[in-house]
Amino acid sequence: SPKLRPVFSIINPELFFTLPRRQMANGVSDMMSHIFERYFTRTLHTDLSDSLCEATLRTIMKNARILNGDLNDYNAWAEIAFSGNIAHNNLLGVGREQDWGCHAMEHELSALYHVDHGAGLAVVTPAWMKYVSPKHQEIFVQFAVNVMGVEGSFREPEAIIREGISRLERFYRELGLPTTMEELDILPGDFPLMAEQAVSVRGPVGSLEKLDVRDVEAIYRLGCSNIQHA
Repeated sequence: SPKLRPVFSIINPELFFTLPRRQMANGVSDMMSHIFERYFTRTLHTDLSDSLCEATLRTIMKNARILNGDLNDYNAWAEIAFSGNIAHNNLLGVGREQDWGCHAMEHELSALYHVDHGAGLAVVTPAWMKYVSPKHQEIFVQFAVNVMGVEGSFREPEAIIREGISRLERFYRELGLPTTMEELDILPGDFPLMAEQAVSVRGPVGSLEKLDVRDVEAIYRLGCSNIQHA
């Protein structure tokens, strides 16, 4: 709620020193997801906010790697803290149709299995990318190149996109985050229920691609290791 937002706040990076590595990783995953929900859009002519999204994502990833080795690095926490503010104060969403499909799908994982929100997003997000990217290749190629540093022929967009998603998964694993449903002990038998719940309040979720119950269940299944690595 907007009523929970502070009118003024002081962000002291030293306060983050007490966070365990697991919660650092969860926070990083959620910050990145806040940006993804704005970045992957149908809205065109968003050059400035595209670049701001990409720079913030790169900053988060660079400094998360530093913190993964030293949780008391003041400068890295300062960068993460500032990035977290930028990630969700909606500066990056100005003038853009926003998605929020991954958040809607992840909430059902946390509701039924009580998994950490950031950990659930690390599983759902790559699965969502694999499912929707074939219809939206341009923005996913842009992400793979500008954020994940993928090189290759633009005549082979599928290969560039696939490598970009793979690098994101490797980054999550580097931080100790799960990337499969099995790692969260989530049973495939619960996918239909979770999919139904995800769309029960507002109908189809997401805006880059409207996802109905069948779509959401398919994305959950893409989060399974036997499908993911097929």
